[in-house]
Amino acid sequence: MVIVAAHCRTPVAGRQKFMDAEYIREYEEALISGELNEQVQALRDPVETTAASTSVEIRLHSSQSQVDATILDKHLVITGYDQSGLPKVTNYVAYEQYYDSAEWTVQTRGIHVIVLDRSTGRVVSYNAFDTWGDSSSSAALVAHLNTIPAGRIVCFAVLDEGSAQLSAAAKSAIIALGSTKISSLEWRDMWTFVTVKGGSAIGEAIQKRVSSENWARDLHLRVNVPLV
Repeated sequence: MVIVAAHCRTPVAGRQKFMDAEYIREYEEALISGELNEQVQALRDPVETTAASTSVEIRLHSSQSQVDATILDKHLVITGYDQSGLPKVTNYVAYEQYYDSAEWTVQTRGIHVIVLDRSTGRVVSYNAFDTWGDSSSSAALVAHLNTIPAGRIVCFAVLDEGSAQLSAAAKSAIIALGSTKISSLEWRDMWTFVTVKGGSAIGEAIQKRVSSENWARDLHLRVNVPLV
């Protein structure tokens, strides 16, 4: 579990957070009262630990002033064995990628597209299309979507305003990816969408504007995508 009269930028690099002792403590504290208490306790003194990526959690934020995406790479970890010899297994976040429009280098409002490799959960591309003010942006968006290989995770989020120059062809291309809400995107609405190209839609949300003078409230979408 990456989301305006402001602008957006294309990220040059994501912040990476590798698991360390402090990060383990944070996770332990978050789960200490939950059902994984026993497994979390075992993290402090594991008998044996192996890990393999199992899923990626994507958190998108769409707003008037900012788009950000947090991609959390989850691992299954064997932290020990019970009396029957069965492994004690828990989920923890070992790797984080973070993208924030405030840190990006090319200012662009409109629709942001972040593409992830579904086998690794790593970001492979990030682009922004000014579908508010650039009449050529919709054609560029469609062309970009056509270049994305099948099987990739594709994330969309609006920054500021993304509907004014969004063409019917661009909406059709997004609908073909599984969207059921892009047709409802209007002036100053916020929208997020996560899908697998050639597969199924994972999650989608839209926030309608309060009035013609105001932007919609901030929108947050959180989904979990199994890695393959």
